[in-house]
Amino acid sequence: MDEVFGSENFVSLIKFQKTGGASSTLLPSTVDYLIWYAKDREAVKFRPLYQPRAAGDPSLDRYDQILLPDGTTPRVGRDELRVKAEVPEGRRFQLTSLLSTGETSTPQDFKFRGKTYRPSAGTHWKT
Repeated sequence: MDEVFGSENFVSLIKFQKTGGASSTLLPSTVDYLIWYAKDREAVKFRPLYQPRAAGDPSLDRYDQILLPDGTTPRVGRDELRVKAEVPEGRRFQLTSLLSTGETSTPQDFKFRGKTYRPSAGTHWKT
């Protein structure tokens, strides 16, 4: 692409996820890449595709935990999710499983804070 457009017209390498998990004997390909070049980098027009999520947006419902500045992690209440009450200032997140269904022939142990974790029978770690 550098030979066609010139290296000075490279804009970005965009990575996007194809799947949440994959089974493979080697490294699974869970992402693809889009290489963005311009005819003239100085004349490129860009308009963001996404709008910030506002309180009450249904897409925020699954992020029902909040990390407060003091380190506590209370659950966001139903009224707060529906904008009937103010959500405290903090970082929203969700609790989710780190396991996917399907057994692997080479289960990997994971050590964290002195304890070893292994996926249960019939599961493997998500990628």
